[in-house]
Amino acid sequence: MKDKVAIIADDFTGSNDTGVHFSKDGFTTVVVFDIEKIENIDEKVDVVVVDTESRADDPKIAYKKAYKAAEKLNKKSFKYIYKKLDSTLRGNIGSEIDGVMDGGKFDLAIVAPALPDNGRKTIGGNQFVHDIPLEKTEIANDPITPIKHSYIKDIISEQCEKSVGLINLKDVLKGKNNLEEKIDEEIKKQKEIIII
Repeated sequence: MKDKVAIIADDFTGSNDTGVHFSKDGFTTVVVFDIEKIENIDEKVDVVVVDTESRADDPKIAYKKAYKAAEKLNKKSFKYIYKKLDSTLRGNIGSEIDGVMDGGKFDLAIVAPALPDNGRKTIGGNQFVHDIPLEKTEIANDPITPIKHSYIKDIISEQCEKSVGLINLKDVLKGKNNLEEKIDEEIKKQKEIIII
């Protein structure tokens, strides 16, 4: 039996793009555009992607949508609930992480926005797009969700209520055991969101 996965995305493109990757790997995948329809999902579905269409919403509305989606998904039999972020960190990232954590009753969120195959890298806690700091890209000038800086911890901290920690790439590259130790250290510091 495959582990069931639920994904909460903030826009149509991200929802479908993520769903397609699971579908190509043989998972029965469905994209839901109405949070209320989560309850009607067939139990045979391996992956459910929920599009909250909240990227351009007011942060309080984005929080509520993420909360409601996570709350409903948490009642289903999913082993993993994954909050899909825009890799250029646009939208209500912090508000939505808070919403997913609160609605799903999660104590910890791991945030890993790097996507090297698409030119998205996280170095020293900063996000880069094709080796250019995020704040210096055209994406940063998004008229609806502009980006003021590249330091991920600041971007998320400005938008959420939870304590945010950071584990640098050098610690990730030291292997699984070291990464687990660093995560434990951040948890002991009472960090609820850990950026890797």
